[in-house]
Amino acid sequence: MHGGRCAGCLGSIPFARSAAKCHECGTTAHIKCSQELPSTCGLPMQFAEHLSKGRTTHSPEKRTSSSSDPRHVLQGWLKMPKSDKSFWESCYISLEKEAVLVYSCEPSSSTQPQARVSLTQPGCSTTVMSTVPRSELPNTTSVDLPYILKVEIRAKTAQGPSETLYLMTTNFEEKQTWVTALESVVAQLAKEEGNGGAEEEYIQADCLLALDQPSPLDVNTMVFLNQAVSGNLDNRNI
Repeated sequence: MHGGRCAGCLGSIPFARSAAKCHECGTTAHIKCSQELPSTCGLPMQFAEHLSKGRTTHSPEKRTSSSSDPRHVLQGWLKMPKSDKSFWESCYISLEKEAVLVYSCEPSSSTQPQARVSLTQPGCSTTVMSTVPRSELPNTTSVDLPYILKVEIRAKTAQGPSETLYLMTTNFEEKQTWVTALESVVAQLAKEEGNGGAEEEYIQADCLLALDQPSPLDVNTMVFLNQAVSGNLDNRNI
């Protein structure tokens, strides 16, 4: 089996790993995820979309819907971890064109959010991740982990601020809806920022090793060779 992306949890399927593949439409998923995918193969697209919406909006407390207000892209009940990540609590999430608003109840026109996460911050890049490693949420059960997505706002410099937003959906269809909406908003913001001026080039890196004092340590490095570097090496007869 070739490597790919799971249609259920949106995670990667490693090369040569067992996976389930539909003989009709070719959809690929992890074996455990395939059991929760909707059986919509062969149905007209409009009917399949109607069925999918019905499955996610059946419960009035857990519905996810688009808003008639142009400021809101998507709204619905999701779960967020507490500050210590010991357990998850239900929150009403509203995705706007520039931020994610968090409410403790379904908001009215006068309700103020209890938290606001801006998706566009100066000197930062925003990434939507459809899979989250267990090491980041050790207190979360393996059953809930496939339904979690992450929005990471990371500074372009090591000294800059960073922020992470974890969201847990109730099923794979709801997760796909939120991931698609978030990716669309982030891409639009990046496009608008790029049109506003030349985008600053940067390298995103994580610190793997830090030496407080001089120490005899051999470090292996990798150099990407291009034509200019190759020419310099040839001139040195190396």
